[in-house]
Amino acid sequence: ENHLILLTVINELLENAFKYSKKEDKLINLELEKQYNKIEVKTVNKADKDQAKILQGFLNGLGKTSIKNMFYKYLGKNYNFMEEFSQIGLTTLLKDYDCSLDFSIVPKKDICDVVVRADVYVS
Repeated sequence: ENHLILLTVINELLENAFKYSKKEDKLINLELEKQYNKIEVKTVNKADKDQAKILQGFLNGLGKTSIKNMFYKYLGKNYNFMEEFSQIGLTTLLKDYDCSLDFSIVPKKDICDVVVRADVYVS
């Protein structure tokens, strides 16, 4: 079961990094590091400022309501508007899996470096 969770987390983070990557620069770095009973999954990509703003809006919403409420909000929003940046995948990771997420968005001149980390706990 743990390996399926790990594969799901890796897939979602890669999908998210690709979605939020600058169209001209789809290079995505993926790092995995095992530390005792957890595996850190880390993606790094470059996003344009508008993409980073969308992701930042999602991050700003974390902690303001329950993950379950966020999930249903994004699910309804995506169903009604078929949005490209639905946030359902990231919200599902927080809602359904034993992992934590950490984000970093570092603005540069006309792009942003986006770093997403997920800690997956294994037995």
